[in-house]
Amino acid sequence: MMLQQDLDISRENKKLGNIHSFSLPAKASCPGASEWCKVNCYAIGWPLGFFNKTRYANNYERSKSRWFEKLMIQRIRLYANNTKDKYLAFRIHVSGDFYDNAYIDKWIHIVKASPRVHFFSYTRSWTLPHLFLKLEELRALPNMQLFASVDSSIKLNPPPRWRKAWIEDDTRAVGLICPEQVGFKQDCTKCKFCYMGKQGNVVFKIH
Repeated sequence: MMLQQDLDISRENKKLGNIHSFSLPAKASCPGASEWCKVNCYAIGWPLGFFNKTRYANNYERSKSRWFEKLMIQRIRLYANNTKDKYLAFRIHVSGDFYDNAYIDKWIHIVKASPRVHFFSYTRSWTLPHLFLKLEELRALPNMQLFASVDSSIKLNPPPRWRKAWIEDDTRAVGLICPEQVGFKQDCTKCKFCYMGKQGNVVFKIH
C-alpha cells in the first residue's frame, strides 16, 4: 500500500495563498485541451512545468491507484483539522485536468467525504460528451465550484448552468476580471470569489 506522503499536495503558492492543491501533468492529463491552451499553457513551460514535471507525473500514476481516494481523503482531513479557517479551500488541478470518468468519480467521493472544505477547479474536459455527465455530477455537489474553462479556440458554447472561466481575448467573455491578476487582491485566499457561492463568471488575463 502506498504511503500518505506519496501524494504530492502543494501547500501554497503566490496566487493561491495558503490554499492546498493537487496537480497532474499538463497535456498528458488534458483530453479536452484546446488549440489555444496547447500554445499558451502556463503549466508546461518555465517555471511551473520545469520544476514540477516529476512531481506531477508521479501524481498522475498515483491517481490511477485504488488507494488514491482513501489517501486523498485522509490528507484533506488532516489539512482541515489543522486550521480553524471556516472558508477552508482546496484547488483541484493548478496543472492538469479530469482525464476520465473513473478519476472524476474518485473526486466525487472525495468531495462528498470532505463537507467542510470548499473545492474549486477549472476544466476544459466539459467539451467532451463522454466526460460531461460525470463532471455535471461533480459540479452539482454543494461544496464544489467547477468552472467551464473557455477560450477563443473553443467554438462550443459553454453549458448554461455552469460558471465560466474565460480568457480575456475571447469576445464572449463576461465576468469579473481575476482580482489577483490585476492587483486588487493579494491572492485567492483574500479574494474567495471562485470558491464561495454558486454564481459569477471569472475572466483571466493571459498568463
